[in-house]
Amino acid sequence: CRIGLPTGVDMEDDVELYSLDIVTNAQAPTVPNLLGLASGEPGLILRATGPLGFDYVPLDFCGQGGIGVPPCMTGYCPDAADGNQMELWDVKISRHPTDALALCVGGTVNSCGIALATFDNGLTWTRENHECQPCVADSTGGCPCSSNSEYSDDAPLPTPPDGETWRLRKFWSLYGVSIFHATNEAIACGYSGQCLLRAARSPTNPAIVWKDRTRDGHQLVAPLCVTYPMFGAVTATNVLTSPSGYITGTGGYILESVNATSGGSVTPWAPITPKGRPYRTKDVYFSDSMNGWVVGQFSRIAKTITGGTTWSEVEPLPDLQAGELNAITFKPGGAFGVCVGEIDNATDMPKILFNSDVLNSQDWTSPDSISGLDTKTPWDLRAVTWTGAGSTSHFWAVGHPGLLLHSTDDCVNWNAFVPPGMTPTQLSILGFEGVAFHDPNNGLFVG
Repeated sequence: CRIGLPTGVDMEDDVELYSLDIVTNAQAPTVPNLLGLASGEPGLILRATGPLGFDYVPLDFCGQGGIGVPPCMTGYCPDAADGNQMELWDVKISRHPTDALALCVGGTVNSCGIALATFDNGLTWTRENHECQPCVADSTGGCPCSSNSEYSDDAPLPTPPDGETWRLRKFWSLYGVSIFHATNEAIACGYSGQCLLRAARSPTNPAIVWKDRTRDGHQLVAPLCVTYPMFGAVTATNVLTSPSGYITGTGGYILESVNATSGGSVTPWAPITPKGRPYRTKDVYFSDSMNGWVVGQFSRIAKTITGGTTWSEVEPLPDLQAGELNAITFKPGGAFGVCVGEIDNATDMPKILFNSDVLNSQDWTSPDSISGLDTKTPWDLRAVTWTGAGSTSHFWAVGHPGLLLHSTDDCVNWNAFVPPGMTPTQLSILGFEGVAFHDPNNGLFVG
């Protein structure tokens, strides 16, 4: 359909649309015959009230219309000042019978988010606040963001399973939003595992704010506290009065709340139950139907003994400063494992961890030596394999740039390998992604 854009904006080169919501007057009596809203990049909201198409809506929530990053965002968002475009990732229209509302969320890069609201069917938009930006006093006159330990990065870890509950003190980039149509409360989610509830501050201070209900904050004090993004938010839209809400994220992670709304009180969101784990997984290995391993972001290694329904990290625990582990493999029988990944900042060598007895030990250790590599190259191992029947101690690992490593003593020591007839310089223009061996003498490197 027709899309009207401001002068100088080219649909093919400048615009990416991410979200669309359309309602009719039969669904929401507060809208015209039809209301459609679309959002995207750069900082773009489009509006339709009939079959003729969508028109550009100037975002004048800071006093000056425009496309891209509105002027006030450069002070609100340091990343915006660097010329990064604002991306509006999701838009939703309320079906409330009397109070018109639509919400749009997004951000710049990943560290600065924004929540916008319209009360006139998309003609004008207002920026809404995170409860800590600025920090609004609650019914006791205090600021929960400074007086509640759940908002403190330095708070001691609560006892699981209620642990890892640090809340965030600003909007990170927001990717999903959904509205409870009976009350016009809403939930939203975004980067750093952020979970938010749009509700009144309290009965005595009814200002609308977004309350942070993040379960796993971005501080890596505990294994679950990671910078994983939450991408999707949904409420039970088929029942006006239902308070059920779901938020989904990386690694098949699902958060559920059966009492997500605040009911106009200061009662916090009910505890949310994780389904799955928030891992950015790069590789998986199962020795049988119940026992398996995953590796991924922050050099995380996790194990399941329940066929993947539950997972637990093993030593060494994830490190926010560590690179990714990209691959894991085992000898037949599942007792001897090795995993490889990006460069280890502590050694300037590619990351290798192995465990010779995973059935009885949780500790994965580094090799004694990796020989033949310089410390100035950003080494990145992508795959690893045991060499197969006829060898009990040989492993190969491959990666970038032109990285071939061989161990003949069960991963204790590794040596760089340069094929006959090639030089290290010739090899460095290649990137190896996979390796497989039939036996110690016959194998393939691909990339």
